[in-house]
Amino acid sequence: MKNAIKQLWLVVALIAAASSILLFSDREQRVQDGSRRTRTYPALAVMQLTSTPLLDDHITGILYRLKERGFCAPGNRNIRLFNAHGDVSTANAIAREIANGPYELVITSSTVALQTFSKANLTRKKTHVFGAVTDPYGAGVGIEGPEPQQHPPYMAGIGTFQPVRRAIQIAHDMNPALERLGVVWNPGERCSEACLVQARDICRDLGIDLVEAVAANTSEVSEAARSLMTKKPDAVWIGGDTVANASIRLIISLADEAGIPVFTNDPTDAEKGALFGMGADYFTVGRYTADIAADILEGKSPSAFRIENVIPDMLRLNREVLARLGGQWSLAPSVQALLEEQGGGPDARPAGPETGKSYHIGLSYFVPAPIFDMAINGFKDGMRDLGFVEGDNLTLSAQHANGDMSFLNQTTADLLRQRPDVLVVMTTACLSSAIAQTGRDTNIVFGIVSAPLEGGAGKSFDDHLPNVTGIVQLMPAEELFVWARRLFPEAGRIGALFNPSEPNSLKEVDNLKRILDGCRIEFVTVAVNHPSEVPEGMRGLLAKGVDLVFAMGDNTIVNAMPAITKACRAEGIPVIAEDVSLMGTGAVLSCAPGPYDYGREIAALTARVLLGESPAGIPFAPCEKNELALDLAAAREAGVTVPFELLERADRFFHVRSSGEAPATLALVNLVENPALDQAIQGVKTALSEMGLRDGVDFRMRSYCAQGDMSQLPQILDRVRMDKPEVIVTVSSPVLIAAVQKRFECPLVFTVASDPNELGLFKDGRPGNVCGVHDDPPLDQVLEMARRHDPALGAVAIIYDPSQMNALISVKRLRKACEEQRVRILEATASTVSELSMATQAVIDRGARAIVLSADNLVTTGFKAILKVAQAAGVPIYVTDMALIAEGASGGVGDSYFEWGRQSGRLAAKVLAGVSPSRLPVRPTAAHSRVEPVEKTVSGGRTPFKLRLVLYCETYSSEHCRNGLLDGLKKAGLVENRDYTLREFNAQGDMSTLSSIMTAVRADRVDLLMAVSTPTLQAALRQAGPETKIVFTGVGDGVAAGAGKSETDHLPNVTGITTRSPFEGMARIVRESLPGIRRAGTLFTPAEVNSVFYKDALAEALEKEGIELVSVPVTSSAEVAQGAVDLCGKDIQALVQIPDNLTRPGFALIARKAGERDLPVFVFDTDQMKEGGVVALARDYYDAGLEAAEIAVRILRGEDPKDIPFSNTRSEKLVVNSDLVRRFGLHLSAETMQKAALYPASD
Repeated sequence: MKNAIKQLWLVVALIAAASSILLFSDREQRVQDGSRRTRTYPALAVMQLTSTPLLDDHITGILYRLKERGFCAPGNRNIRLFNAHGDVSTANAIAREIANGPYELVITSSTVALQTFSKANLTRKKTHVFGAVTDPYGAGVGIEGPEPQQHPPYMAGIGTFQPVRRAIQIAHDMNPALERLGVVWNPGERCSEACLVQARDICRDLGIDLVEAVAANTSEVSEAARSLMTKKPDAVWIGGDTVANASIRLIISLADEAGIPVFTNDPTDAEKGALFGMGADYFTVGRYTADIAADILEGKSPSAFRIENVIPDMLRLNREVLARLGGQWSLAPSVQALLEEQGGGPDARPAGPETGKSYHIGLSYFVPAPIFDMAINGFKDGMRDLGFVEGDNLTLSAQHANGDMSFLNQTTADLLRQRPDVLVVMTTACLSSAIAQTGRDTNIVFGIVSAPLEGGAGKSFDDHLPNVTGIVQLMPAEELFVWARRLFPEAGRIGALFNPSEPNSLKEVDNLKRILDGCRIEFVTVAVNHPSEVPEGMRGLLAKGVDLVFAMGDNTIVNAMPAITKACRAEGIPVIAEDVSLMGTGAVLSCAPGPYDYGREIAALTARVLLGESPAGIPFAPCEKNELALDLAAAREAGVTVPFELLERADRFFHVRSSGEAPATLALVNLVENPALDQAIQGVKTALSEMGLRDGVDFRMRSYCAQGDMSQLPQILDRVRMDKPEVIVTVSSPVLIAAVQKRFECPLVFTVASDPNELGLFKDGRPGNVCGVHDDPPLDQVLEMARRHDPALGAVAIIYDPSQMNALISVKRLRKACEEQRVRILEATASTVSELSMATQAVIDRGARAIVLSADNLVTTGFKAILKVAQAAGVPIYVTDMALIAEGASGGVGDSYFEWGRQSGRLAAKVLAGVSPSRLPVRPTAAHSRVEPVEKTVSGGRTPFKLRLVLYCETYSSEHCRNGLLDGLKKAGLVENRDYTLREFNAQGDMSTLSSIMTAVRADRVDLLMAVSTPTLQAALRQAGPETKIVFTGVGDGVAAGAGKSETDHLPNVTGITTRSPFEGMARIVRESLPGIRRAGTLFTPAEVNSVFYKDALAEALEKEGIELVSVPVTSSAEVAQGAVDLCGKDIQALVQIPDNLTRPGFALIARKAGERDLPVFVFDTDQMKEGGVVALARDYYDAGLEAAEIAVRILRGEDPKDIPFSNTRSEKLVVNSDLVRRFGLHLSAETMQKAALYPASD
């Protein structure tokens, strides 16, 4: 018993000791917890006048640093943020509220915020810290200098004078030949004048002539900038000038047209197209501002601080602009060092939508009409390109008043009830209605508005309602009447209908009177209030003896355009129209901002507002660029001869061929089929369409290809001559050379070729029938790229075929670049592909640390041989042929083949419209694309790319696409777990699982998503996010799946390989095998985009062969059997089963039901041959995967998906079951059987 008691006391003692230890050890934590529970935070106020990217960065830096210093309560509940959103009266009210409020300390952001609060704080003298102020000494708030005694004792802060000298010095370093520098500035701004004084000093020191243009307000900027461009400065600089900064996009646009770079003291301007922006890092400025505030809160007196100028430099470079400039502009070592010091200086990118956030736009327009349809399409495309994707992160609610003013207010009210983030309005009437109903609660962006001030939006383009901004339509364009006078010199009286109840219309009439008075032309008008009044109005107008009728773009006239042209045609009076939306019904000419491009401008402005910029700080701006459209049939009917100058100026044509006239023949002659040249050809076709030419109506294209055999070119060109085309388009240098030597008389437009002068083709002068676009290999830039990625580069090699003129041109240019950049050049020649490996090894043995390849058909063909040797030696390859990036080249600077072809296609369109080639240019490509080599880390490798591969279900096609993708990555030299990590997902045919997968992909922030099949792509578009780059394959039609409007005009983060089945080829086989067939059948799935698209495409192809398609819908796997029975019971002679995800698993049942009715089944999937298919004409899905992998590699190496068009796989397989052919009595020609593989293979 005693022992038990002893043991019990021992236990009690141990417990007590442990408790004491724990209690003591927890004392500090309990003290901290108690302190935390009782801590109080100071009440702080932060004031800004408006939201701009710089000021928002400043505020963010303030809050970030206050939190680090411990002065932010949880949720920032002790800090109140005030923003006047650009309204001065609101700012004054805020300042008074803060001065009289319970705030221990006030922080202001910007000069105006400093001035406004200082005035309200004169009597209260609250502690005041300021930042983001250009010149505090000149702000007029009692700060006389930097010393503590030179400012009010309750005030402290920092100044941030823009680094003017540094910016101009950088420009001089990038172009030592800089002699003339232009500037637009407002002499009424003290900070602007202070910046200009510094600019004059540094320009004087550097021997630069500073050319000044004055603009007192934004309305004067356009004229000032245009005047400046005529003085031909080498560059334009914009400093800390509010007026010029507000119009920076206009200045950049005008300078870009003149080929002049712009640089500024605002780093964010690089995103807008400036060459570079050298300014202050306002996030860091915010941190410094917060440090002063924190020091004061910790006990330091404001009177103890000096007021100093603090400039934490930030340089942002737009490499795309630099690449376009070329010539004397280069990335100087000092600039590169500064970029590296700041973290590499990434290319400027516009701000995008916040991840995970949804945006809502209301859109109000007056009436359904072509101008609004085109503008809305441009708006949607522009928003999509900026990352706002309808159905993903954007809801767009569009409504119109159906042309009825009495319905307009109701339309506006309906939209406002939905509480959109921004209300976009088109027409002055819609703007007025929106202003009347929103007050200042909703941000408004307007477009297609010519009278915003009359609509109540403000007093001037600068002084406007704080929640309203927009793009002004200055109508009509004076250029239109310059050309009209040229076409109709005898016209002394011009008439127009107008609607006096529309402010737009009244404003335009006033403008029109002014323009025509200057041309000494009488202007007569007739008022109409409704489209029904137009016929009577036209009779009255024509009775006044007008020589010409102008169709205005007001809502009433737009809806009655056919009636106007009909009345004028009856009287023989020509019509000119305001814009392109009114063309095509008989007007001869139009000239105005193009509605589509106008819509894109509205989108850019809307995105700025959605991303936080206040409309109050954005002046109204005019839409500057005019689109000139010309109707050649209307001109012929009017009896006028269109001058060549007008044909050259035209941006779009209507009715190039007369009614009943056969289409012009355009011969397109290509050397070889490959992806790069295919892109160029697609570019040519796109340009013809964009210029208004209709395939099959205005022209018919015939294609010829030498299939890589140059010896065949003379015979091909002889055949072209026999076909008598109106225009020849040549693709590649050998075709151009051969065509020029053939001395064709018809126009010849070339693309994807070297400079004909350097090729020696124009020794006797340029032939009058030749124009086109040649390359300008930027070998100096390629060499700079190589040196940047290997600063110790001492020797670079080039391998070339000396028999090729284009290769010799490249060698000559590289020699010059090496001489200028002091790099040794090593050369090796090869005459056959088999010699390339040896030539590569030879230059590596001689000390080459990089290889440059450019414009050489032999090298392109045998690139794999060069790559293998170079990779084994660890030597990078740089190229000007960007297609070689996908093959394994490290990096390069070169041409986008699509844009190259597009540029040439515009010339071909003008030739078809009647412009002589001698009047059109022979010029280099307009822009280069750039793919930087993958950076190496200190350890010798980079962080592997994060890849995701997603399948919807396991099918033959999906598995083969997958295998092709993975093998394609390996063929490009990428190694898993070294170059990339890969996770694969398979939704097993379940849509909810697929959605979950895509949500996970977005959360993982992957470098690339590879999507196989249409459901996978559609799920990715909905849920993977616009920031996720996507490459697809196994998709029938990317456009129908929602990835874009066309193969070239698609979502900026998506590209890929479609596997559209060869329906035309199958239709021909069906007709050949069953000569008497009248009807064929197929099952399809209405819920599948691919299935509907395939069904329609098959129907179209069969119809061309005189065969009707009978289709039966099925909506679930349970319906497939009955659907097959129903289909076979119809009057059909065969089944041609399209591939889709629902019918593919049940195909054996379909084939069995067809066999019971003695109906042969033609298929598009070779795997279905073993289940009863008679003939399969299919795409090779493995090859489609390989092609998609090539695109994936290009993107991983830096190419932008938006620059890569969708393309259909080039592969095709024909498989025939000879037993079933005999059973069903099919008739297949010997030629078809020769092309086919037999199933089973033993047959």
